[in-house]
Amino acid sequence: MKNMSSRILRAVAIGHIAIGALLLPAVLAFGGIFAPILIVGPIWGIALGVRLWQSGASVFGALRRTHRTFLLASRRSSANRSNKGEQQSSL
Repeated sequence: MKNMSSRILRAVAIGHIAIGALLLPAVLAFGGIFAPILIVGPIWGIALGVRLWQSGASVFGALRRTHRTFLLASRRSSANRSNKGEQQSSL
């Protein structure tokens, strides 16, 4: 069982590193003036993947906080978009 959980943790670590590496050029290319601020997200994803690869289960607290933060940010962003759409349609 330990071998299986180790494989899952390694797969999750690889996923975080890959997503961070793929988002890095996109942020630099399309981030514009906000690129220095937005670059923190992909770098944190890569750092989290490396920590997950090295320490395994002890990084779950940081993993939960990170995903909770991104979930709240995406909810707030989508709520702002839907409110703007309602305001434009009422004009």
